[in-house]
Amino acid sequence: MASTPQPPTRAATSEPGRRLGAARQGLRLFVRRPATGPRAKRRQRPAEQGSATVEFAIGLPMLVLLLAFAVQGGIWAIGNLSARQAATHAAQTARIIGGTAAAGHADATELLNQLPGDLITDPRITVTRTPTTTTVIITGTAKSLTGLRLPVRVRVESPTERYTQPLAMPKPAPSPSDARREGPR
Repeated sequence: MASTPQPPTRAATSEPGRRLGAARQGLRLFVRRPATGPRAKRRQRPAEQGSATVEFAIGLPMLVLLLAFAVQGGIWAIGNLSARQAATHAAQTARIIGGTAAAGHADATELLNQLPGDLITDPRITVTRTPTTTTVIITGTAKSLTGLRLPVRVRVESPTERYTQPLAMPKPAPSPSDARREGPR
């Protein structure tokens, strides 16, 4: 009867420099014991000491600046969206039958004044109504957190409603089949 090889004991595998099992076919693996006591601290080379502090001191202001610019971009986007909504509403007010450019201007001013936090500073509203088109232009700057003055400019153009006379429909020309039915005159 052939004897089967026994797996190595725990003591044989945990000692440094010992082979981990005969089934590894000559591959030697070494196990290192974890350090205890005063040597348990991570050893750093003298050139690396304090590098985490320097990286933090450089990285944190850059991260805060990136976050500030992201918030500034969000404020600009919300201000642009609000200006577009005010311009669309003003165009609808001015373009209807009986609407005026002054009514559209008042409507846009009222909507922009309802914005929380003055997202658009120094808004300028221009409403132009012609017999065929109504145009509303709102310009201004987004509120600034970073000193960056981002412009907001929105233009909405729509057709002006108006009464028109129905076109007189011309009489259709007689078809050749109608001429055959009537016969010669």
